[in-house]
Amino acid sequence: MCVAPAECVIAVYGGEGPFGTEGLSSAFGGAVVFRNDETGCHFLGVWGRRYASRFRSDLRRNMPISICQEAPDARQIMWHAADRRPSKIRHTSPDQKVMRAETFVLKFLSPQTGCSIHEMRFEANPAIVASILVTEFADLATHSFYPDKEELFALASAADLLLPEWDGEIMLTRPHRIDEASYLVHTNFELPLMLEGRKPFAILDGEEGVEWFENVRNLFRPHVESGAFVESVKAVRGGGQTFLTVYYALPGEEWRFKAYDDLMNGPRPWTEEMERRQGYLLGYTQEECDWWIANDFRHPSPTTPY
Repeated sequence: MCVAPAECVIAVYGGEGPFGTEGLSSAFGGAVVFRNDETGCHFLGVWGRRYASRFRSDLRRNMPISICQEAPDARQIMWHAADRRPSKIRHTSPDQKVMRAETFVLKFLSPQTGCSIHEMRFEANPAIVASILVTEFADLATHSFYPDKEELFALASAADLLLPEWDGEIMLTRPHRIDEASYLVHTNFELPLMLEGRKPFAILDGEEGVEWFENVRNLFRPHVESGAFVESVKAVRGGGQTFLTVYYALPGEEWRFKAYDDLMNGPRPWTEEMERRQGYLLGYTQEECDWWIANDFRHPSPTTPY
């Protein structure tokens, strides 16, 4: 759940309705209201990880905000949904009952690096998982999810899981083909590998101001400021948006910035030798590059490295 002072929420979504919730309810299909009985201050918000992320992004685009991980000094006085109080588990349809189980992965994320430090695979009916996460069935194959405690409890019940105690974020995904590699692919492990000196160079692409992108940059920022990493930022602006390519290197490895640019802006078609060069610049060994190419992971015309 995520809430903000009522005046801020109304400024973004509009007011009207009970406690000014009509605009917020129109955007999300519901709203929750908290009130501090001593001051009379109200807080409006939404529930669910995905809605909370979108809610914060909407506020951030319109005003400076800071995130507080603690509940407001207020009590919940109202919730409003289109037809019912939000439920994390829906009734199982006949189609859900006969659908075969598929593999999912829960990743327990380090608050220091944002990377997985423990993973749990389990089998579950994908239609039931989609129902618990309140998402479209097709999204399970293409999106990552951050279940809240209610959703995790429902997943554990549905799949008979014994979850460890964990105060940090947990990500739910489907297995990816790169998991088949015989070595650790650097994707989503760039920061800890660089901190251990095992990766000399990493790249981050994204739109400036987008929450996930800024969160990852914030994890790297202290190490840039301390001198542990060297940073280079390129910006492309258009259509009112700014897209950034951020290079990070260990001190003494900055030469990889230009070498990588030369490779990616060089002649085409993309060749096996170019693929090897890309892997080498990103810190993979010759044996790892050989495995990658031999197992047909090569990208004919890459735009974003892995």
